Amino acid sequence: LEMMVERPASAGRKDADAQTDEKDLDGASGLSEMRLRFQQQDEVLRQLESDRFSQRLEIADLVSTSKEQAARLTEQLNRLTKDNTSLKAKVESLLATEESYA
Repeated sequence: LEMMVERPASAGRKDADAQTDEKDLDGASGLSEMRLRFQQQDEVLRQLESDRFSQRLEIADLVSTSKEQAARLTEQLNRLTKDNTSLKAKVESLLATEESYA
């Protein structure tokens, strides 16, 4: 009688072990999938960070170029203003000279 009781218990343990092994495989598979997704997301994040860094470099270059161009334009405007003032004075001088001859 004791042998009969042990057999079903032993068979039950085997079934439980088989189910546990199956759950372990499912868990391991789920863990592998999670790791793969994490690696993929990590790669995407790294690429985004790299892209952002490249964009920041491009923006810094554009800002620098814009500042240089603004400085050149300011110098040119100052020269033109000075030239305009000089021409205006010459025209006024010529007009005054013309009036004195009239």
